[in-house]
Amino acid sequence: MPENRVESKEMLWADFEFEKLAIEDIGALIVESKDAFLAPRKTPEQTAGDLLDSFKDDPSFRVYGYVMHGKPISYITQISYVDPEMTAIGPMYVSEKYQGHGLGKKQVNDFLLQAAKDGYNAVFTRTWGGNSSSRRIFESLGFIEVGVSEGDRVNGDSSIKYLRHIRSEEHTSELQSPMYLVCRLLLEK
Repeated sequence: MPENRVESKEMLWADFEFEKLAIEDIGALIVESKDAFLAPRKTPEQTAGDLLDSFKDDPSFRVYGYVMHGKPISYITQISYVDPEMTAIGPMYVSEKYQGHGLGKKQVNDFLLQAAKDGYNAVFTRTWGGNSSSRRIFESLGFIEVGVSEGDRVNGDSSIKYLRHIRSEEHTSELQSPMYLVCRLLLEK
């Protein structure tokens, strides 16, 4: 285990607030994430910074994350989706030092809570087929696999598409059922 990794698996994340961050705040994490999750991809020269920069004109683009001792230790991005009642998770990352302690799962869960608070009915995301950590997180939080793209232009292999329905008690209807959203997503492909 690298000496800078956190030893305790008992990290208490309950005191951490899910906060909106500026893209400028996560520069160090973008650099760290380049080697962590883009290196094995088909186009490793496309950095997390390049990916995030491509979303800068998206009116729904937001960066959220957690801060420890004044420095961000994770980020998750919100991007637009084709359906205005849905949003999507873009690039996300947890600093290597804090991986394996449940922060990634908490971050996605807090994203879902924020999306529901903002009035969205569902969240879409995709992840590299070889990213077993992200796949476990999404599946454990109720995301359902809605498709696979082979020969992904960035990943080079497969990209798994996920959808998670968010239902608030005040916005329940047959049109918001998970099956309706899955069918709609498949028809939009």
